[in-house]
Amino acid sequence: MVRVAWRLFNPAPALPQSMSPLMQRAAIVGHVLLYSVALLALPVSGWYWSSIADKPIMVAGLFVLPPLVSPDESLYALAKMVHTYSAWACGALVGGHILVA
Repeated sequence: MVRVAWRLFNPAPALPQSMSPLMQRAAIVGHVLLYSVALLALPVSGWYWSSIADKPIMVAGLFVLPPLVSPDESLYALAKMVHTYSAWACGALVGGHILVA
């Protein structure tokens, strides 16, 4: 979240002109996907999975997040799968970012 706040007040430098327009667009899309998965999909899917499993989430030892939904054993496997695939997607995006950079 600190990174997002920083980026709001400090715009990213322009991409090199040596990059083709396709590569520039891919860089932008890749960053948007990385931020979306890492900062939205992964935490929300984990929160949802914990809610389904009736497990509280303590935030920095300060407070407990309220459950997003009521516990439901029938949705446990699906919630776990969504969170697991979100984590793998995040890892793949980070790995791709490292390879391309």
